[in-house]
Amino acid sequence: MTKKIIAILFVLCAVMTFAFAQSIVESSTGRVIDNNPAPEPVPVDSLLDRALLQNPETLLEKFSYTLGYFIGPDYFYMYQYYYYPEALEYFGMLGAYDAELGTCLYTEEEMEKIIADYEDDYLYRLEHAAADNLAVAEAFLEENAKLENVNVTESGLQYIVVEQGTGPCPTFTDTVELDYQLMLLDGTVVDSSYVRGEHASFPLTQVIEGFSEGVQLMPVGSHYVFFIHPSLGYGESSMSSMGPNSLLIFEVETYAIL
Repeated sequence: MTKKIIAILFVLCAVMTFAFAQSIVESSTGRVIDNNPAPEPVPVDSLLDRALLQNPETLLEKFSYTLGYFIGPDYFYMYQYYYYPEALEYFGMLGAYDAELGTCLYTEEEMEKIIADYEDDYLYRLEHAAADNLAVAEAFLEENAKLENVNVTESGLQYIVVEQGTGPCPTFTDTVELDYQLMLLDGTVVDSSYVRGEHASFPLTQVIEGFSEGVQLMPVGSHYVFFIHPSLGYGESSMSSMGPNSLLIFEVETYAIL
C-alpha cells in the first residue's frame, strides 16, 4: 500500500471516527451505545471462482472493494465495525481476494479517487441528514412538551415519571447503578442493559449531558423516560443505527448510588 493511500484512509478514518461512535462507553464523552462484538470474518477462500463473481458498480461497492483490497479480510471487518458501517462485506472480500490473487480492478490513481469521492459523498449526506434530523427532533419535542405528563427542565430536557423512588437523588459526581434502554424516534433500540440482562454503572460525569441531568432528578428506585434534544445528546455525531442530530429516548431505572 502506498504512503498516499495510507494517508487518505487515515484521514477518512478520522472523519468516520467522529461520525460513528465506537462501541464502548467513552470516558471523555460518556457515549452509551451498542456494545455488541464485531462479527467474525468470513475466510477469503470461501469465495467462488473469481470469474463468476460480480464486480462493483456503485461508489459504495467500489469503496468497499478498495478498502478490502488494501487492508485484507480481517482488518476489513474491524474497519467496517468501527469506521465504515456502510462498507459492503461482499465487495470488501472481493477486494481482499483480488489482492491475494495479485490482481486489481483499478489503478492506484483510480482508487485514490474512489476514496476521495466516497468521503465527499459521505460528508454531503451527513450534513443533510443532520439538518433533517434536527428539524424532526425539534418538531417532536414541541408537541411532546404539550402532553400533561411530560415535564420540561430549564435546559429543555423532557421527562416522564413512570415510578417515583424514595431514595436520595444522585449528584453530578456520583456513580449510579441502573438499567437503561436507548431508543430512537422510529423505535430502533440502539443499546439496552435490559437486553444484556445485567445492570450498568455510570459515573454521571462521563455520560452525555441530557442523561446526566435526567438521572440526577431521579430518587434511587425511580423509573423515568427521557426525551433528549440532540444538543444534550450526541449532536452531529452518528453511528450505523443512529444518524446525526438524532433525538434520544432513554428509559432508565435507578437502583443504587455507588
